[in-house]
Amino acid sequence: MRTRRWLTVIAAGAALLGAGPAQAQTAAELHEQAKQAYAKRGQAAQAKLAFELYEKAIDAGAPFDALWEGARAAFFLGEFPMGNAAKGARLAVYEKGRTWAAKAATQRPTSAPAVFWHGTLVGSWAQTKGVLKSLNMSDEVRTAAEKSLKLDPNVECGGPYRLLGRYYFKLPGVFGGDTKRAVKLLEQGTKTCPGNDFGHLYLAEALHELDRDAEARQEIDGILARTPDPRFAPERPYVVKRAKAFLAELE
Repeated sequence: MRTRRWLTVIAAGAALLGAGPAQAQTAAELHEQAKQAYAKRGQAAQAKLAFELYEKAIDAGAPFDALWEGARAAFFLGEFPMGNAAKGARLAVYEKGRTWAAKAATQRPTSAPAVFWHGTLVGSWAQTKGVLKSLNMSDEVRTAAEKSLKLDPNVECGGPYRLLGRYYFKLPGVFGGDTKRAVKLLEQGTKTCPGNDFGHLYLAEALHELDRDAEARQEIDGILARTPDPRFAPERPYVVKRAKAFLAELE
């Protein structure tokens, strides 16, 4: 009887205090939580949480997909919620994403998402770092963009066309930039993925550079009038804001 009483007391104490320290979450659990947070990335807090969870999952040994997915989460966080943050803070996020994507692209060089996000994060990091770094690393961006285009032009809904088009638009002409070529690539991107509004915004900017403002306006008007594609709903507020600012420049 005494033994049973002590067991009862111990069990009650365990119920009140907890049976012991919580078990560490597995890499798979962290990866799943990261994906769930990323799906809610339209909320800035969830975008930050997704990045942090991917970092924990990767450090814990999450599977391959977590690497390029983490890079994607780093891009979104640095590009959108942190768009006005201090340069150093954005660079730190991009650097993590660049490291993860590089590891993924090295592990599986034929993975279109890994190669695409590697090129994207290199470009984001270099552009944030400054003009000289952008020029020094431009070949790495172009190589990744061209390779992902060959591997799968539909990855990230025509992402390689946007990445390569943006590359030729942003690069100064004396270093190989070519706005006409950028327009052709971005036009192909919008045909491949009509619902991605950033593709239309990038195209509008390139058209404006060629003094084709009527066509640029059509692209912006289309963004503002189009029923949003659910796949890109989290990005929608940011692209609309930029589209309106660009439209004001045209008027």
